[in-house]
Amino acid sequence: MIVNCARGEIVDLDALAEALEAGRIAGAALDVYPAEPLPADAAIRRAPRTVLTPHIAGSTVEAQQNVALDVARQVLDVLAGRPPRDAVNAPRPPSEEAGGERWVRLAERLGSLAAQLIAERPEAMALTYRGALLDLEPEPLRAAAAKGVLETFSEERVNLVNAMSVAQARGLAIVERRETEESRYPALLELALGGTSVGGTLVQGEPRIARARRPGGHAPRRERREHLFDAGRPAAPARGCAHDPHARRPGAGHRARSDRHVRRRR
Repeated sequence: MIVNCARGEIVDLDALAEALEAGRIAGAALDVYPAEPLPADAAIRRAPRTVLTPHIAGSTVEAQQNVALDVARQVLDVLAGRPPRDAVNAPRPPSEEAGGERWVRLAERLGSLAAQLIAERPEAMALTYRGALLDLEPEPLRAAAAKGVLETFSEERVNLVNAMSVAQARGLAIVERRETEESRYPALLELALGGTSVGGTLVQGEPRIARARRPGGHAPRRERREHLFDAGRPAAPARGCAHDPHARRPGAGHRARSDRHVRRRR
């Protein structure tokens, strides 16, 4: 029995028709042909025990409606800054159950953040996958992280399709690690770039920056504060806000102001 629904050129139709007539092949079912539509005088049309179906499933009314809906939804996704789900030449995002395109957005944000925290163009980028990320295909996260980094330094338009080729052209080496040690987060994506390391995860289904570290030592005060940022629980500080690691103490601000006032009066 021969079933061909892949490519028409795989099977020699004249030879198949002859084998069916001679009984050397029990039967055949074909959905694709070397020339479409299949010529009316083709020998395979007269062969016994043969099922021939037209290769036009995509042309049915139902298929055309589904294609129109899919295209419209993906156009809206792209306009909203989300990656398309079924792009032919772009890496496919993780499944929705695994976090979907939210992991892709997080990887891009990590790349952009790390690139803005360094002074010079980087030569290498390291990605570390922890926890549940070990079960995901890293290709879309790799491309999104490279896109975030390259957009900071390049005037060229970078997207998920060309990110890896642009990275190669600009000499950005990409190293990936898979860590099986336990972490405080169920899943954590870390990105290291030029001595800076940032990490993120999903909190209630949304991408969040969990840590940002720069080299310590005798760094300026601002760099020391960034080096110490490692949230005990993932957080998303609003733009223009500073992270305060100290515990809240009711009335502490009032007492400090009172002490200053007393000292001034003395």
